[in-house]
Amino acid sequence: MKNHRFIMEKILFKNNFLPKSHFRTINQNDIVALGELLYEADLGTVDDEGFPVEDSIEEIKNTLTGKYGEFLESASFIAIENSKPIAAVLFTFYEKEAMPLLAFTMTHPNYKNKGLCKDLLQVAFAQLEKDNYLKCFLAVNAANLPAVAVYKRVGFEIRESTNLNSKAKDFWNAYLSQFPKGQLPTISVNNPLFVESSFAGNPAITDDLVQLVIKGKKIAGSSLVRDFQTVGDPLPKVGNFWIALDKNEEPKCILKTVRIEINKFKNITDEIAKAEGEGDCTVKYWKQVHQDIYTPFLEHWGIEDLNEAEVITEFYEVVYK
Repeated sequence: MKNHRFIMEKILFKNNFLPKSHFRTINQNDIVALGELLYEADLGTVDDEGFPVEDSIEEIKNTLTGKYGEFLESASFIAIENSKPIAAVLFTFYEKEAMPLLAFTMTHPNYKNKGLCKDLLQVAFAQLEKDNYLKCFLAVNAANLPAVAVYKRVGFEIRESTNLNSKAKDFWNAYLSQFPKGQLPTISVNNPLFVESSFAGNPAITDDLVQLVIKGKKIAGSSLVRDFQTVGDPLPKVGNFWIALDKNEEPKCILKTVRIEINKFKNITDEIAKAEGEGDCTVKYWKQVHQDIYTPFLEHWGIEDLNEAEVITEFYEVVYK
């Protein structure tokens, strides 16, 4: 399962949702409590980077003190129950886009799927409109299907599905510099470039997998076809390039897809398990690991029987490192 980001945008128009009694605006006194909430909300999800709670608190502090742009206190709301925060949305003003950025949404695990995030966003949109903003935007991990679904329900639309960071762009340009004029590999709609911040959306093992790729032991990776269909991305094709990043989003190698296979989950072959280079390289190991990865998302993908689900496997080669 590849991990890239969507840029989503929403036009602010006729939002008149009123705050509920347990909603209030966020202030500087909420930094520690919000940091703890962010840590708990991300724990065990595709956004869990394995960092300690102190890092989450620091991120909230940086947001509220303006490190990432002016903090929009009037449009940042928190839901309280029993004197503790259970959900929150935070907006900053992003000067490069000249519009508000939805910096964080978070919901405590015990309160997910209750519509809290959606309600908080509606309140924030109403306030942003009162503050004379015309639209807002966000960046979201495309593998975070529940979050993408919520954002779509409240009116966000996908604007971009590829987000190259500056180091990745430099890495790509260094690769291109090796070619004579007129012989450069091209990037187009039919030959796109994806940037991957982790394999299987799991930052905790990203570096290990990248090293397997660089050493030539891992020459393939698999995703469910339904994953691509759900988020509206085209299926991988032979000739695609993508940049593998480590857990710190540092580019480590460029891969080129050289072969594609589609099989049902139940029919994964020994060749695929060996090509993916993980564990003992058996089909049994492959199925257990990928079942663990896919199971949390099956409901969102509309998959009732994983064994019957189609798996697309990309065989690739390292073209630059």
